[in-house]
Amino acid sequence: MPVWGLALGLAFELVTFVLLSASGLLFAAFTLLRVRRRPIALRPYVPGAPYPTILLHGYSQNAGNWFVFARMLRRQGVENLTHLTLWRMFASIESHARRLERKVEKVLAETGAPRVNIVAHSMGGLVSRWYIQQRGGAARVALLVTLATPHRGTLIAYAGLGRSAREMRPGSVLLGTLDASLDKLNGCRVVAYWSNLDQLILPSRAACMGAPAEDRYVPFLGHAAFLFSPRIAGETASLLLDTSPQTQSVGDVAPV
Repeated sequence: MPVWGLALGLAFELVTFVLLSASGLLFAAFTLLRVRRRPIALRPYVPGAPYPTILLHGYSQNAGNWFVFARMLRRQGVENLTHLTLWRMFASIESHARRLERKVEKVLAETGAPRVNIVAHSMGGLVSRWYIQQRGGAARVALLVTLATPHRGTLIAYAGLGRSAREMRPGSVLLGTLDASLDKLNGCRVVAYWSNLDQLILPSRAACMGAPAEDRYVPFLGHAAFLFSPRIAGETASLLLDTSPQTQSVGDVAPV
């Protein structure tokens, strides 16, 4: 690993971690204080247009994490964005998936779209997969993009609190169930981004999902930095705006 890449990556991660924490705290404060915010209005779905997109955060975070990333997506032309906050932060991933299911149904009813796309950071990717693979969500989700998701668990989860942290430990029952039910993706396309500098996914390759997903390697990005990366936002926007028939393929996994 080049020293310059490591230094730049760590510096960027420090800055983005501060920004991520600040945006999350502000969002939580505004919610608790019931500060009036303009509601996110979703447009009616037009056949042939991109599906509406749900942004889903990670462990012990909230929708404030997406402030910068959502702005980058909108500048790329992505519309019909909404988000979900999992306020019961230490609850099980299965219970989070039930909340996601209700959110998806609400978005479909509001827009008239036949399916949605999901962009998920960290634990949010496992919540999304549980909904898709265990609760019939494959019929509702066209595309899932995961950013720094511990598909194979992470050793850091041993230091976490709550059931969701235990479920992210390598070899957990939940991860085994997901691995054993990949056939239930049923055509839902999954693109999984990972990096060699992700300090919260140990080992870093645990963010690779493997076939039938596409694993995409991005060097020198820390865990929080995924949500502030113009490259990640640009590639994600391209995926969300692509309305051609989606096929599954296995992406190249670069060495660490």
